[in-house]
Amino acid sequence: MPWKKITHPDFPGKNVEVGGFKPFVKSNPPAKEFDKATTEHTKFLIALAQAKPELDLINLKTESLDNGVSRITLTVFNKGQLPAVAEVGTNNYWVKLINVELNLGKDQSLVSGRKIITINNLQPGESTEVSWLVKGKGTATVEAGAAQTGIKKLPITL
Repeated sequence: MPWKKITHPDFPGKNVEVGGFKPFVKSNPPAKEFDKATTEHTKFLIALAQAKPELDLINLKTESLDNGVSRITLTVFNKGQLPAVAEVGTNNYWVKLINVELNLGKDQSLVSGRKIITINNLQPGESTEVSWLVKGKGTATVEAGAAQTGIKKLPITL
């Protein structure tokens, strides 16, 4: 679009020109290419969503010890195709680290271990083992995850 001089009310007595490139002329494909472009972009976005990080709680083991104490051991596993925490997310407050939380029943108490364990990251196919000592009987629950991985819950009978 050619440049041309105009009189602009905000700049009385000054030279004002308008013109230049036409917005979106060179960044949008021709209309006949829309169907192909949207189909290909949709395929990519679906594949990306399917590759997302996803946690699983596996290898649960409970062992009865002396004095009504049980050892709970399980593995937190990233079965997705992307890391649980993208490297860019390690330097901001928006992407959350993985929390593994043990929720106890009313007649249970934590003897050893932290109620909430933070895992900095799990690469695709990577896992880490967590463990607690709990006194009491009944059902406890483990919740593990973050916003980007989803939350998994696992009931544990002691």
